[in-house]
Amino acid sequence: ECDMDAGGSCYRELVAWTQLEISDAVDEDLIDAQTAVMYRDKLLDFQGALSGLFNFADQPISFFYIHFISLLSALYLPLFAVSSAFEAGVGADVYWTSDLVNGLIVFLQSIFVIGLRVLGQKLSDPYGADVEDL
Repeated sequence: ECDMDAGGSCYRELVAWTQLEISDAVDEDLIDAQTAVMYRDKLLDFQGALSGLFNFADQPISFFYIHFISLLSALYLPLFAVSSAFEAGVGADVYWTSDLVNGLIVFLQSIFVIGLRVLGQKLSDPYGADVEDL
């Protein structure tokens, strides 16, 4: 039994098994040698693609992305909210539609940045146990 979450050994075992099945099919004259070569080439392409995926799983999220999102969350969002608050009218200069639009923009930007942080967390483990993981 193969445990697909155990790492790259499982897919290598499946590739080796498939190579043996191709050899057995040639020995039993189920397929000709040219078809066997084509199957082996496709299998090696598949093995290379899987190897790339498993190698990618061990790579961390880029340093720039993590720090950019942290900087955006810690500095930009509060500064933008304060800037929008100062632009809000007081006294005779009250324009509630402008204030409502500014509040909506601050809210949406906060949602987008929080979404980017969640996306970064999901990208950090693409082969995890979540539903959307590979």
